[in-house]
Amino acid sequence: MKTACRKLSLFQTPLWETGFASVWMSVAGYVWLLPCIADSRIGILFIQSGWVGGCITVLGVWSRLVLLLKWWRLWQMRKSLDVVLLPEEIDTRITGENAPRFIRYLQGRGPGGWDSFMRKRLERALRQLALGNHTPDVLQDLQVQAQGDADELESSYAMVRAFVWAIPIFGFIGTVVGIGQAIGGFASSLRSAEDLATIKSTLGHVVSGLAFAFETTFLGLVVSVIVMFPMNLMHRAEQAFLAALDEYYSEHLVLRIQRIEPPGVSKVVSRLAQEVRALHGALTTMQEGRG
Repeated sequence: MKTACRKLSLFQTPLWETGFASVWMSVAGYVWLLPCIADSRIGILFIQSGWVGGCITVLGVWSRLVLLLKWWRLWQMRKSLDVVLLPEEIDTRITGENAPRFIRYLQGRGPGGWDSFMRKRLERALRQLALGNHTPDVLQDLQVQAQGDADELESSYAMVRAFVWAIPIFGFIGTVVGIGQAIGGFASSLRSAEDLATIKSTLGHVVSGLAFAFETTFLGLVVSVIVMFPMNLMHRAEQAFLAALDEYYSEHLVLRIQRIEPPGVSKVVSRLAQEVRALHGALTTMQEGRG
């Protein structure tokens, strides 16, 4: 739970922990699951793809594990939007005078919980109000933090996007290796063959090399598609959560903040009002004199 309360864990996932887990899950699948489906089309595909298929499997499981963890965190954080962190029982409006009361309420909820990142941001804005900072400064700080969350969201997909790019590359590497093995095996068989029957008997090595080449390409493309579509859907869901989060701050904080005028504004406004009234009186006197 502590990692869920850190600022960086809003969208970031533990990369090395998920990578270690994906390696073990892939090994377990090859050891226990693959022998059970060895005669099926999928089993033959993974067996013929060899070490390249193992690398593709690890990257695919790693990507899906990261996306699954991001989905679970998003599901937990969306429930925080239903929590009222600034209750109107304290006050319907938020000013610099009653801001400490809201701060004490937020601190009384404890340090944990999936809504801790929201409470930290609200508490920061309330502290600025309590210190006498003006409303535009508070709103600007909220915008800066919202932009930081958007940047963090984009950076959290950097490794998954790299995996989507690397998975078909591994497939193409397997294609090159397989074709190279096929050509090399066929060339050696031609040099060592004495008759046509011997050449036919060695063509099995050539066919196995071509099978390795095409199976790895097919596996890489399929796994990249399996990762790509959930990644795009998850990215859109997290962007929608950021929009809902901004709406939450606007409804529960921004619209309830009483506008605080900067120092000297009220005096200037009063002086301008007096001058306008004096000018209006002078104009009225002049018009009466002319009449």
